[in-house]
Amino acid sequence: MDETEPTPPMRRRRRTLAVLAACALVVTSGIVVVDVARSRAAFSGSSPTVGNAFSTGSVTLSDDSSGSALFAGTDLVPGLPFTSCLTVTYDGTVAPAAVKLYAASVSGTLAEYVDLTVEEGTGGGYGSCTGFVAATTRYTGGLSAFGSAYPSAANALALAAAPTAGSSRVVRFTLAVQDVTAAQNASSAATLTFLASA
Repeated sequence: MDETEPTPPMRRRRRTLAVLAACALVVTSGIVVVDVARSRAAFSGSSPTVGNAFSTGSVTLSDDSSGSALFAGTDLVPGLPFTSCLTVTYDGTVAPAAVKLYAASVSGTLAEYVDLTVEEGTGGGYGSCTGFVAATTRYTGGLSAFGSAYPSAANALALAAAPTAGSSRVVRFTLAVQDVTAAQNASSAATLTFLASA
């Protein structure tokens, strides 16, 4: 008995199954592709650093005055300069850019008629300038002008640069009253401050 051609409904059924099979393959392939992409994104590596630690140094500046006044002169007259020395020591663990000096305050009318000289050197110390040998003159001018030029830490007179730990320097200050009538019966006060910063 000869085989007959499939009836139209059978053809439609086969075509429908074929289309469903094709759709299933496409969806299955899509799932596989997505899964592979996720697996690749999950790969990673790391290299940690351990034992990191940090600390700060110190900036320490001192002098041998023990908090006493640098000048306490009275009855000053022209022609007789008044000198005073101070040993400044740096004991910090980091090297500052420089040791500096500024006048935190200068008051009184006499400052207009007093000349100031600031020298660095060796020998002498607080209470006595005996043996002082000047190496560098850092300032020569009026006391009032010094206060105007170097009034703060931000605007200070630089002394010797980059001192090492334990190093000292002697600074000699000389005050000289000008020979003018306006200087009589006058007085002034000043606060001079040494500064080191890093």
